[in-house]
Amino acid sequence: MKRIPIDSNPDKSIEDAVDWLFSKVLLCSPCAVEAELGEANEPVIWKKQNQKNSIFWECFSRHFRSILARVGNHYLDGQLYEGFGVVDLSLGENLECHTVRIFFGNHSLTGYWIKIFSGAKRQVE
Repeated sequence: MKRIPIDSNPDKSIEDAVDWLFSKVLLCSPCAVEAELGEANEPVIWKKQNQKNSIFWECFSRHFRSILARVGNHYLDGQLYEGFGVVDLSLGENLECHTVRIFFGNHSLTGYWIKIFSGAKRQVE
């Protein structure tokens, strides 16, 4: 199980932005979040799935591929360009855990996108 710091600042670094994103996902679990790189110089809008007008987060398009690489490297054991995985995450020293499914593409052939599905919390034994 990976523990996410609860005091991350999304404006500090890519690492903190990704930790902040996952902490926000866990706080609203169960939920599904998705984002896709659009036109250059347009912000990337992260939305809750099935809620078209619900902006979950917004990031600069120039940071999006780095965010995807950080997710793949840190949360999915080194998958930098595309992949999927299931990981157990908790916030800080909390004894509650969420199973999170992550799917992403970070390559010109697959496109630049991510989908995160976070399940309900459960107690860690």
